[in-house]
Amino acid sequence: MAGVAVITPAGQVHLMPLHTEMLNMAVSSFIVEMLETIVILGVLGCTEENVKLHVDGKPLDRPTASLADCGIKAGSTVQVVRKVHGG
Repeated sequence: MAGVAVITPAGQVHLMPLHTEMLNMAVSSFIVEMLETIVILGVLGCTEENVKLHVDGKPLDRPTASLADCGIKAGSTVQVVRKVHGG
């Protein structure tokens, strides 16, 4: 089974399985599933509202696009970045 490397805000790297049928999953659904996975692994404080994802250095800013449309494939690196609010 292939996967993607997920880098948490703390710099931890976790391998998340990526099944072929997941490539049709919307980015917003992937975010939910990925956050559930990293919370189980002990990464706390990450929610859909306070994180954004970057894949291979590019922001994932189209929540309804499929993972395949965003270029996510086995071996991709997904970085979880906390949003910074302020002025």
